[in-house]
Order: sequence, then structure tokens, then C-alpha cells
Amino acid sequence: MPPMQSAEFEQMMDDFVREHTRTSGVVRFRREESVSVLIRPVKPIRLVPENDDVFGLDEGLYEETETDETPTVTRPVLVASEDRENAYWKFLSAQMRTVLQSIVGYSELIEEDLLAGELMAPLSDLMRIRSASAELLDMAHQIEELLFLEREKRHVAEKLGALARQLNYAVDRRSIFVSLLSSIASLIAFGEACVLEPNSCQDWDLVTRWGRDEGTDKDPWIKSACLGVARTTQPCVQPLQDGGMVMGFPIRVDGACVAVLLLRGVFDRREQAHHAGVVMAFVEQVEKALHGWRELDEIKNLAMYDGLTGSLNRRTFFDLASGDTSLRSVVMLDIDHFKSINDTYGHGGGDEVLREIVKRIQVTLRDCDIVGRYGGEEFAMVIQVDKPSLAVDIAERVRLAICEEPVELPSGDAIAVSASLGVVTDEGELEHLLGRADELLYLAKSLGRNQVCGEEN
Repeated sequence: MPPMQSAEFEQMMDDFVREHTRTSGVVRFRREESVSVLIRPVKPIRLVPENDDVFGLDEGLYEETETDETPTVTRPVLVASEDRENAYWKFLSAQMRTVLQSIVGYSELIEEDLLAGELMAPLSDLMRIRSASAELLDMAHQIEELLFLEREKRHVAEKLGALARQLNYAVDRRSIFVSLLSSIASLIAFGEACVLEPNSCQDWDLVTRWGRDEGTDKDPWIKSACLGVARTTQPCVQPLQDGGMVMGFPIRVDGACVAVLLLRGVFDRREQAHHAGVVMAFVEQVEKALHGWRELDEIKNLAMYDGLTGSLNRRTFFDLASGDTSLRSVVMLDIDHFKSINDTYGHGGGDEVLREIVKRIQVTLRDCDIVGRYGGEEFAMVIQVDKPSLAVDIAERVRLAICEEPVELPSGDAIAVSASLGVVTDEGELEHLLGRADELLYLAKSLGRNQVCGEEN
């Protein structure tokens, strides 16, 4: 028998009370009103995996879908459930009140019959009480499950809040993923977990790992799982040959998969749906944080780097290099005959030359060295060497890297380019050293261009 509507149920109860009320106001039950009539069956709440009302996962989690890399994956579908859960709580409470009233009423009838010497009627009433008590125990069990899941929801919400606070103070992407794994590990039991990022070689780099040493990042299951997860937009489950399974979660920012979260363990179907709902909530939190980091990185790049060449802009170059007054080498570089390049090939051709020259400079210098666009076709460098002869040698390698190969334009034209450089090795303020290097740069130009001039040569 289907559950009654709330209004219909309440009306039935009001009619019943009015019909069976004594002068004392106590409800009196008739034997012909059996428990099955008074107690409308409650549709059992269907917890995971059939219908996870708590974590918003529908049975669509178990729709099977084929992919090229994985034999079978399962994906969840989100559904709203809070209103339905509240309505169920209200109806369940009303049903329990009715069961208790029936037990009290039949107990009164039994007492009266026994006092009157009647024996058969009380036996029938006892059977009804037994049936009502079984209904009551079943409802109590359902309430216990609902209360347990409600407590777990609050626990998850607290962990989500803690993760949000941690992400506000994250210093890099790795710290974001470490916080993610730590939060999940406090809620879910799994064998091991890891987060990986795609690289430029169409492979995956391990960012962080939980449950095993981070040096073991070449396990075959990791790569095969990544291939399947990266192509989805929802969590998926992949069985493993050892009897376990991998639950994979793509981490996406602006539609692109920027990382993959993998959980390895043994999960039954109920746990799969539960874990998927919990982890998805944390992954969404991380995706928002990564989106904010991406926007912040874009703003920083616009503020720090030259938009045309990708080198440091003048302001950032001075910010990074001005604080040091110790012994170091400063280089000024100017592209020879750059105006004629613009006149011959247009500004588009000149821009392409500037970009290519910066690439050649960056390849030649070390990570500890700094290069920035000083203005127009002039570039400044700070080289961390304290010997003038070594600084001149490095500047010479930069000059050769620029002039040995022509710059090829998209149009097919090849432009022969060269540069003149001035080098100073000394202590002191950056602006003073740049001024001296600039004088040596113009000396190199006056001597015929395409050469390096230092104070000692």
C-alpha cells in the first residue's frame, strides 16, 4: 500500500481520535480497526547505492559506459534531496506516533477483556501489538540510520570548511593537493591515493601521494587509470586485476583537466556511491581554489612579464636585481640594425625577431641569471659571476646564439640578425652598473657592431 499524503494522513488521524475518544479524553481502539488499517506502510528509505539521499547521488552512478582505455567505468548523477528527506522525517514521525497509540489502545482493550474473563480476544489483540511493535522497531532502525548519516553530513561539512581555510593559505599547487588528500583520508578508508598532473610529453607527473612512498610513481595502474579518468567529467571506477579497484576523479579548471585524483582500495557498491559523493564535494572546493590561482597567475604574469617577448619587464627586472649590491656582472644588449628589420619586414617581422632572440638568450643563460626587456630592442641581464673574463665569455655565447642562425618568419623569410653587448663586473647599485654597461654597448656599436665589449678588453 503506498504512503498516504501528509494532509490525508492527518485528517484520518483526527477522524479516528474523534470517533474513539472517551469522556476522559483517552483514545479507545476498536478491534475491527486493525494495525494494518491504522498504520499505513512506510516506504523504506533507500540508502546507497540505490538512492543516496544524503550525499545527492542517484543510482545513475552505476550506468555502465565503455571507453577506449578502461573496460567499464561508472559515473554518478547529482540529484537534489534535502526537501524529500525532510518530508520523509515528518511522515516517519507521524507513523511512529500512530504505532505507539495503537499499542496503548490495544493494551487497554486486553486489560478490560482479562478483567471480564475474556481470553480469545486478548490473544488477537496481542498479535496486533506484536505487529505494531515490529513496525516500531523497523522505524527506529531507519531513524538510527538517518541520524548516523546526518552526523556524517555535519562531519563532512566541518571538514569542507577546514579545507577551505587551508586553501586560503596554500603557497603552491602541491600544498593544495596535499590538503585535499589529508581531508579525504580523515573521512574515507582507502589503501593509497595520489594526485597527478599532465605534462607536455603527454604523460603524468606525480604531485603528491598518500599511503606509499612518493618515489614509486610508475605503477602500471596509475597510468592506465589516469588515461581513463582524464577523458571524463565525472568520477569513474576501474577494477584492478588484484581484486581491488581505483576510483578516479578528474580535477578540471575552465573545462580543462589539470589534475587527476586516484583512490585505490576495495570498495563495495554502497561505499563507491558514498565515497564518490564525499570526494566530489572536496574536489569541487579544490577546483574553485585552482581557478582563483589561475586568475592570480594571469594577473601576476601581466604585471611581471613583457607581453611581447615573455621576458621580465623593466619594472620587475629592477625589483629583482636592485636589492643586491654585491659583486656580479651586468650586461646590456642591443639588436643591430633593428630599425631596418622593421622597415623591411614590418612590425610583425620585428616582433618575431624580438621573441626569437629572447628565447635564444634564455636558453643560453642559467636559471640563476636574470634577463629583462629594458626598452625597444634593448635587453638587460644580471649574470651571477664575479670574474670579468667569465662574464665576457657568457656574453659571447649569447651573441653567438643570436647570430649563428637566421630568424625564420611565418612568411618563409629568413632574417640574419646580430647584437652588440656591453659587460661590467663590479659591486654597486644596479643603475650605476647598467649605465657603465650601456657605454660599453655603444662602444661595441662604434667598433662595427656584432661584438662584446668589457671594461678589460
